[in-house]
Amino acid sequence: MLWIVPIIVFLGFVVGYLIKKYVPEEDKLRKKYFVYLEKGLLLSILGILYFYYRQSIPEHLLIDLGVLLLGVVAGYLFKESYLYLGMIMTTIEIYTSMLIFMYGLVKGNKRIIEKAVYFFIPFLLLLIPSIESYILVFGAGGVLVLLFQKSY
Repeated sequence: MLWIVPIIVFLGFVVGYLIKKYVPEEDKLRKKYFVYLEKGLLLSILGILYFYYRQSIPEHLLIDLGVLLLGVVAGYLFKESYLYLGMIMTTIEIYTSMLIFMYGLVKGNKRIIEKAVYFFIPFLLLLIPSIESYILVFGAGGVLVLLFQKSY
């Protein structure tokens, strides 16, 4: 039944696009307040990931830091929020799932099929054994870059 969670979370991006398309008066508010909401949601996601990851006591701290830095570099080179949020969704942790859903409501995009591919590709990486924590750390590095880049 856990396979339905990422689909529901991705529907947040679809609903966000529909709101953006059919409620044009919200676009004026979007520019003013949604930038702060977007950054706050990303910061909350990173905060939850920090506490989630901190409890699992990393065995290879240097490798994890290297993967995080690799995620940061990838975030600067490939600015695709859906890919990094999809990587974070591989944990299917309820709090991050809710925050990513809300982020989708804020950040809806009209290229839904393309964004769906970016969002669901990381789930194929779960077929490779014992790299789940590295996927999460890499995605956190990408989201860290998204937090500091200019929006809208």
